[in-house]
Amino acid sequence: MPPLLPLLIALAACTEPVRPGADSEGLESRLVQTADGVQINLHHLPGSDGPPVLLVHGVSSNHHSFRLSDGRGYAEAAKEAGLDPWLLDLRGRGQERGDPDAGWLEGNHGNLDDYAGLDLPAAIAEIQAQTGAERVGYIGHSMGGMVGAIYLATTPEAPLYAFVALGSPVAFDHLDALNSAALTAARYSPFPWVDSEMGGRFRAQLGDQPITPVDAFVDDQLFNDIAPEQRPRVYAELSSPMTQGEMRQLGEMAARGGLSDATGTQDRLSPLADVQVPAQVWAGSADLVALRWQVRPLSEHLGNAEYVLAGTESGFSVDYGHLDLILGDNAPSEVYPMLNQFLLQAAHAAR
Repeated sequence: MPPLLPLLIALAACTEPVRPGADSEGLESRLVQTADGVQINLHHLPGSDGPPVLLVHGVSSNHHSFRLSDGRGYAEAAKEAGLDPWLLDLRGRGQERGDPDAGWLEGNHGNLDDYAGLDLPAAIAEIQAQTGAERVGYIGHSMGGMVGAIYLATTPEAPLYAFVALGSPVAFDHLDALNSAALTAARYSPFPWVDSEMGGRFRAQLGDQPITPVDAFVDDQLFNDIAPEQRPRVYAELSSPMTQGEMRQLGEMAARGGLSDATGTQDRLSPLADVQVPAQVWAGSADLVALRWQVRPLSEHLGNAEYVLAGTESGFSVDYGHLDLILGDNAPSEVYPMLNQFLLQAAHAAR
């Protein structure tokens, strides 16, 4: 599990996180109610009537993972290729946090089971209702891929035409001492959330270059192909709180050694053998958050999956780090076209 986690836990604060600014220009946003009454924010990038694809962010992040406010990101490339992108803020994130009746509710910050069992079904149903599509494509980055895998493991008739996980770890059985200790602490975290949003915004204020060894360490964990001048925007827009539910479930997974439910008693990898949804599982060869050995087992458990290692040893021009897979300088010319081709072919085959 990521060496970054100890730093996130170190940023823990019990004050209400800062509310983010206005949403990206050009996105149509709507609140969608889940089965347990929580409202989540679903954003649509209009302009295409092609196959819909749901884009789901990772831990301590939000929908800007796939579209920064200046338009950088995969969502624009998906639209230009003829796909219809929908960007999800999982409960507790996004503009709805300022609404006391919406997603950021005391005691209901959510864990991966909530996201998979409540948020995804509500978002997918809304996309189906708005587009008339029977099936939806899915791309999840980091935790978003883990959430998608849990959804597939627990939803035998999942209405997906394709599933993609980008840098999503599912194996935790050979952790180093630092990460083992951090995840053990996360398993029993007393904090309602970790204010990694505040940490990200503070890091953004430091500018292009790291100031301290800690800043440099975090940069090295997250980036290998994002120019320094782009990094402050990434920190400022992607950072969101990490919830107690997420921390505790990740801690349970570490204790179990693999993808599981929040109690650590239900294996979520083995059931994926019966999933025949066409899938791609991506690992970055320079990813220090989700190491390739942690990611590849997802492709080996899925019943119909292709494994992609994004690095020079596989013919890519650079070795991709964790955020490079979604926002890297070379992603528009190398990663995005492969994603588009896979999704469009899968959507056509499903029809």
